Amino acid sequence: MATPTNDGSTLALLLSGSAHDLRNHVATLRSVVQLQEDPEVADALAASTRALQVTVERAVTLARIELGRAGASEPLALAELVALAMRRARREGAAIESTEHAFDDVVVAVPGTVAERLVTDVLHYAGPTPSIVATVHAGEADIAIALHAGGVPPGLAAVLIVLAHACGGRLDLVEDEALLTLQLG
Repeated sequence: MATPTNDGSTLALLLSGSAHDLRNHVATLRSVVQLQEDPEVADALAASTRALQVTVERAVTLARIELGRAGASEPLALAELVALAMRRARREGAAIESTEHAFDDVVVAVPGTVAERLVTDVLHYAGPTPSIVATVHAGEADIAIALHAGGVPPGLAAVLIVLAHACGGRLDLVEDEALLTLQLG
């Protein structure tokens, strides 16, 4: 039997195993949805399953941050980050049709998985055609994402701030304008 240590390796191992188990349960639920014959029940189960998947992925990402295992920051093209996040957000049920964006050749140094989760979570609340604008000055990128009228729920705002901090940046939410600004170095 393994002896617990204080270096976080035991917790990291527990996190890895738990994340695997939870993802398997979500996959099982997705299979059950496909077998459901009543369309209304299937739609409700699918929506709940997608919400559970988002919650699991968000919790795993936050636990990795807490354990100091968010990953090293590496250069990542903003266009690639947004494309990855849009695909993930669509898989998780966000109704994104297309995106307006203004960023060519912008590269940010971020831990990829955490940054993808951050942008994905924002896109869930950005509406069907999010507007994303990036400006670069003094080696830092300001990424502004306009949100739909509902904005970001208060509980999620705290999560987004933690994710932004783990990416080496900061997050500003301007509720009156429904605008999120993420600054990354």
